[in-house]
Amino acid sequence: MSENFKRGGLLYEGKGKKVFQVLGHENKVLLLFKDDLTAHQGRKTGSFPKKGEVCKNISSLIFKYLKKEDISTHFIQDINSQEMLCLKTEIIPLEVVIRNQLAGSTANRLGIKEGTEIKKTLLEFYYKKDELDDPFVSEGQIESLKLIPDFNWLEPIKKQAFLINKKLQFFFEKAGLKLIDFKMEFGLFKDKLVLADDISPDSCRIWENQTEERLDKDRFRRDWGKVEESYKKIESLLYQQWGHFLKNNS
Repeated sequence: MSENFKRGGLLYEGKGKKVFQVLGHENKVLLLFKDDLTAHQGRKTGSFPKKGEVCKNISSLIFKYLKKEDISTHFIQDINSQEMLCLKTEIIPLEVVIRNQLAGSTANRLGIKEGTEIKKTLLEFYYKKDELDDPFVSEGQIESLKLIPDFNWLEPIKKQAFLINKKLQFFFEKAGLKLIDFKMEFGLFKDKLVLADDISPDSCRIWENQTEERLDKDRFRRDWGKVEESYKKIESLLYQQWGHFLKNNS
C-alpha cells in the first residue's frame, strides 16, 4: 500500500467490501474488495482465491472508462491488487437497478422467460436497508416516506443512471459481452452527485453475446459451478478490449 494512504478505522463492512478511513485524509476512504461470495441476502456464502482482486480490477476499469466519458464517480486511483482509493461520500440509501433484459427474480415473478427483450429499459429503486432485505420502493414511497434526505436528487439520479447504462452497454458490447442488468449506488461529495460503491460481476448480470453463457454471480446463486472461471473470463475480455486503450489515454 502507498505510504501516503494508510488505513485508519473501519467505517463499514458489507458483503463484498470493507471501507476504511484514510489516515490524514478526512475526505478519502480505502475500499478493500473481499474474497467472499454471498447470495440471498448473505444466507449463502462462499469464496474463491483472489476474487476480491478480480472484482476490484473490473470495477476499476469501469470507473476509469466512465471518467473518460465525463461521468463523475468516487474512484480516485488503484492502491494495490485488492484496494482502491475513493472519495468519502454521503451514500444515498437507494439501490438503483437498471434492467435491459428480464432475468432473475423479476422474470420469474412475472412468468417471463429469462433474457426476454423489453421495449424500454427499466429503472427500479430498492431501499438500502439490510435488515429489511433491501425492499423495492416506488418513487411515491421514496417521496412520501422521506427515504432519502432530499427528494430533489431523485431526478438527477435517474438521468445519470440511464446515461451510465448507455455508456456501459457499449463498454461491454465491445468486449463481446451483454449487460443484462446491474445495480448502482450514488453518493454526494460536497453537494455533487457521484457514482459510488462498485460495479462488478457481484452486482451485474453479464452474459456472453454469442452463446448467452452466464458469467456473473448467478452461477453461485444457482449452484451452476465455474464461478471463478466466469469472473476471470469477464476480467480477461474487458482488459483485452479496454486495458491498452485506457492505459495509453490515462
